Amino acid sequence: MKNNINVKLQFHYKNVTKFEILYFFSTFALNRKKMKKLLWLDDCRNPFENDWLNFSPIGKDVEVIWCKTYDEFVNTILNNGLPNAICFDHDLGEEKSGMDCVKWLVEFCYETKNFIPSYSIQSANPVGKENIDKLLKNYIEKVELNGGY
Repeated sequence: MKNNINVKLQFHYKNVTKFEILYFFSTFALNRKKMKKLLWLDDCRNPFENDWLNFSPIGKDVEVIWCKTYDEFVNTILNNGLPNAICFDHDLGEEKSGMDCVKWLVEFCYETKNFIPSYSIQSANPVGKENIDKLLKNYIEKVELNGGY
């Protein structure tokens, strides 16, 4: 099998050395790993449609992880670590809301001594949006007043 791959590479890339090909693919892999991660919390809005990624605080060139429920949100962070940014919705169409996710996130960041990732809120619920923003800003302010962790 290995010989077949070499033959195909030589055929398609006749003027390119194996080193150049390996360098290209390794650079591509490194850049892929460096791509910032955006956790999109929303039960309805598809982040890939209708320019919803305009809400991203870290731009549109990101790896999007779409969570639709509280449990998906918690498990994603526990299994993958904190993302670079989070976009919050308040009403998730279930018993637990985006506010519950924020409360869990604040507790998680406090316990693990991590800073809250960059965030934005795309919720259509103005009261829920304000409550999420207030809780996050209050926590960030307390961490900053205490000189960080």
